[in-house]
Amino acid sequence: MSDNEDAMSTFAGIDDVTVSESLPYIEPGHYVFNVDRMLVGTSSRPGKGEFFVAEFTVQSSSRADCPPGTRLGWPLFLNKGEITLVNIKAMFTALLSCDQSKITSKVIDKAVDGEGTALAGRTVVCQAVASTTKAGNPFTKMTWMPDTGQEFTPVASAAHSTPPPDAGSANGSFDDDDLPF
Repeated sequence: MSDNEDAMSTFAGIDDVTVSESLPYIEPGHYVFNVDRMLVGTSSRPGKGEFFVAEFTVQSSSRADCPPGTRLGWPLFLNKGEITLVNIKAMFTALLSCDQSKITSKVIDKAVDGEGTALAGRTVVCQAVASTTKAGNPFTKMTWMPDTGQEFTPVASAAHSTPPPDAGSANGSFDDDDLPF
């Protein structure tokens, strides 16, 4: 088919689009996740803009409807301001078992580069709690923790922050030029 014929096709432009997987979101509960990939993209929905999404496979869960092997997504729209960056930083701090000062744009850029699989296979613990904004809108608050392999103790409050990493963590100390992945 010539370029002219392609432009007249009902399916013109199909070469320029990609199929994306739409995973179920993380519901309230306790999880141990394996990272599948982390991506950045631009939404096709008007006004949504750029987004970050972490895709996970459930290793264990407190939810009967979310057995091991279930895939879940954690999408965040980047136009929501600083809170989105705070949430991403909290997840990376737990995932890499490091001080939050180590999570820089360079770390995130490397994690989402290419196919977004630089951190694939790493594990992280998530406590998801149903909450409500000041305006009365429901949302799910995520508290991220390093996977220490120990039995999980539920977080007492949705306002609880990510705990500090173990002092002996293998990933707890690194430089921007020597990233642990």
